[in-house]
Amino acid sequence: MKTLLKTIVLLLLSLLFVHCKPEPIEPEPIDYRDQWCGDYACNTDYYYNDTTVIVSVNKVNDSMLSFSNIGNHQVDDIRVSINGHFFERKYGSYDVFSGNFYKDSVSFQIVFYLHFTYCYYFNGAKL
Repeated sequence: MKTLLKTIVLLLLSLLFVHCKPEPIEPEPIDYRDQWCGDYACNTDYYYNDTTVIVSVNKVNDSMLSFSNIGNHQVDDIRVSINGHFFERKYGSYDVFSGNFYKDSVSFQIVFYLHFTYCYYFNGAKL
């Protein structure tokens, strides 16, 4: 009986000195695209004269952004790198769509290769 009592006491004492390490709390992943989403007041020559248009940028899928309100041409969702650079070559509604985000501004261009090369530039600041 004494042996059983000693075993129980030793087991209880060992449980007092053994503790579990708390699991580290991992921070929630930050989506780097959040800083670029929103509306931008962009100066452009798209309408053949200097004009300001409001371009909307929204998150789509994984690491992609959509651009809307940039004229008559449809721009597909575009992959943006973590440093804010984007580039896409396509044939159809446009040939090249490329640009950069920098802090709270965006600069991009749409290039069309028809009989002549048409290039429209957009430079804007976040509203």
